Amino acid sequence: MTTMMTSKPSPLTPTGTGHPTHTQSLPCAEESAGIARLSVAATLRAWGLEDLVDDARLIASELATNAIRHATRHIPDPERRGRFRLKVERPSDHLVRISTFDRSRTIPPHHRGMRNS
Repeated sequence: MTTMMTSKPSPLTPTGTGHPTHTQSLPCAEESAGIARLSVAATLRAWGLEDLVDDARLIASELATNAIRHATRHIPDPERRGRFRLKVERPSDHLVRISTFDRSRTIPPHHRGMRNS
């Protein structure tokens, strides 16, 4: 799952080695959603993108919760759930990409939203 956000210009100058990226491996456990929020906030502040922190924390929390929920649904034993990776990228001065991924080969089911009658 990936989400992209735009920001106001910042003094960050990309290097020739690619765009800034932060990745973190987290356990598929409930406390990881909070860790993901803190990690994304710290990363964006370090990049001078304070204006995106609140929205990015919410997005990171939702993505982490989805990864955790997917793992717990298929593997109830916490010791066997494995890990997921949180990734925060800045492909350009005005763009941030937040994503999570794991090694599961199981495709999450697609649920349709509920209709109001």
